Amino acid sequence: MKKCFLDELPRWGKAEKVTDGKQGTINWKESIGYIVKFIYDNIEGEIEIVDYNKSYLDIKYKDEDIYNIYSGTFTKCQLGILLNKKTKKFRVEIGTIFKDNKRDIIITNKEYKDNPYNKGNKLKWYNYKCNKCGWDEGWIEESVLIRGQGCSCCTGQIVVEGINDIPTVAPWMVKYFQGGYDEAKLYTKGSNHKIYPICPDCNKVKNKSMEVCSIYANRSIGV
Repeated sequence: MKKCFLDELPRWGKAEKVTDGKQGTINWKESIGYIVKFIYDNIEGEIEIVDYNKSYLDIKYKDEDIYNIYSGTFTKCQLGILLNKKTKKFRVEIGTIFKDNKRDIIITNKEYKDNPYNKGNKLKWYNYKCNKCGWDEGWIEESVLIRGQGCSCCTGQIVVEGINDIPTVAPWMVKYFQGGYDEAKLYTKGSNHKIYPICPDCNKVKNKSMEVCSIYANRSIGV
């Protein structure tokens, strides 16, 4: 559970004309000095509102330094960084090896990249080399890496020509693609993408589409 208890904070009143459209919302300026109780997972505590300026709050937790946070973020109790549940620092060092029954990768680089869903937030990404397939151009986001995900090439999430593409791992399938090698190299043998395969014997295009993975499983395009 994550919640800040804000019921006791001052609100804009209906009589104040300058607050048109804000009636009933929190008056953050008047909330300076208030103590707000919160619950964040297994942590319960109190936070003091120290200052407010242009939608941002200065808050203080325990005896720690003043922390600046967007008021909307505070309202949603997104306090992970303040409580050291989350950190902007990289949690994994270059050279770290992740090896188990699902993966065998080594971290070779790291950098911040834009979050496509929140442009004001940077995500931590790691470049890795896979010791199974040899691919060394993969990138993985930190939270996904920590959860146990491995090489995108090995799992077929991305096509890497010369490693897991059809002409490399299942060259017998190329003859079923209308575009031949150039089309076949765009897919892995386990792809769910549908194509209209061509018969290599009569050059007739099948009038019903088939998933690439079905062709691989059946070893033919059927009748």
